[in-house]
Amino acid sequence: MEFVSYGTLRSFLQTNRDKLTSDPELQSLLTIASCHIALAMEHLRSKMVVHCDLALRNIMVSRFPWEVKVSEFGLARDLTRMKSRHSSRRKHPRERVPLRWYPPEYFRINYYSFKGDVWAFGIVLWEMQTFGEFRVHKQWKQNV
Repeated sequence: MEFVSYGTLRSFLQTNRDKLTSDPELQSLLTIASCHIALAMEHLRSKMVVHCDLALRNIMVSRFPWEVKVSEFGLARDLTRMKSRHSSRRKHPRERVPLRWYPPEYFRINYYSFKGDVWAFGIVLWEMQTFGEFRVHKQWKQNV
């Protein structure tokens, strides 16, 4: 396994938040990192692999923004070897899934596809813009 010097993208963004927010090129840096994540997901798609757990906590940083790597394939599914794309969640109702990143159709019809990875990518973009924070900041509440 390759050593990644900065750990997860979530911890990297949280640790370097002050430095990054003072950089006028911040949006360009985030766009470059997003592009690399999208390319990795496109590669998985070309191999017929659904990641099923794309999140900042599963993206590793070697050199921001040029070397970000999608990791943690514990929930990934190779669709070339599956008979059905439906989850086994109904058979195993206590199966844990990352709720915030799962698409609505997973909960409605128990189905996860490449479109679910696209949904999760959208959540990842949101996470990047909020530096991996889960709660709403006071200044955002005041502006609403």
